Amino acid sequence: MSRLTPLALTVAQAKRSVAPALGHADHGPPPGLVDARAARDSARAAVREPSRHAAPREANAAMETLAPFVRETAQRIHGRYYALKRQSAQDFVQMSPALIWSRIDHFEDWYYRELPANVRAQGAVEGGEGSKDFFAAWCYRELNFRYLDFGRAARAQPKAVALDSTADLADTRAAVDAPSVYDFSLSEGEARSLRDWDPLDGVILFCLAGQWTQVPQSVWADWLEELGLRQPFPPGEFVDAPRPRKRMRLAEALQVSRDVIFQRWHRLKKKYLS
Repeated sequence: MSRLTPLALTVAQAKRSVAPALGHADHGPPPGLVDARAARDSARAAVREPSRHAAPREANAAMETLAPFVRETAQRIHGRYYALKRQSAQDFVQMSPALIWSRIDHFEDWYYRELPANVRAQGAVEGGEGSKDFFAAWCYRELNFRYLDFGRAARAQPKAVALDSTADLADTRAAVDAPSVYDFSLSEGEARSLRDWDPLDGVILFCLAGQWTQVPQSVWADWLEELGLRQPFPPGEFVDAPRPRKRMRLAEALQVSRDVIFQRWHRLKKKYLS
């Protein structure tokens, strides 16, 4: 039997039966004792015979167990769209358990009223082909909607604030033809030293800096071969992508997570391009 679905049902049933003890839907779940074993035992019983009187302690413990999965799901959704700024994305991930808590009674309705009985029975077969975690699917759908709401709200924010004063301000923007920190040319000695680089570091730095043509072809070919990549590289999807999507496209091409790209890029940029 799925582990998450019975836990979610325990929370939903307890929330409905003793709402004053658990708090209102627009608040996050109250802190409770993390007793995962007790929560799982209670949840299994709830699936066999739904109870409308699950104890608040059991619901709190179940919610504590669900919370890490919910946050991980929120991170995956952000990784799919990458539509929020870093701080907004972090806020969304951190508050995702509270968002699910506010909607979890709808999961019980969906599970018992919309899912056919035979589908629920197949999903409850441990290790069987029909074994599914229905809460995981519902959680992804709910957070996906909430993430899109966050994105629309962020886009609706004013991009600039009007100034009270009409006094002239100094133009601190760089000139159009000012050199970028990414515009560089490798010396002969620097080009030779690239052979000792970690191939993944090299590919990430020079691709995101837009300077992969600066790397000697033999070195570039060796890096790609060691990483199991084919020429030409980077692919067209990366080259044609707008700047906000570059890291995502590079992560896809390298088959690594965006966290790897983010961490290595900022470390290498600080070391070599500052």
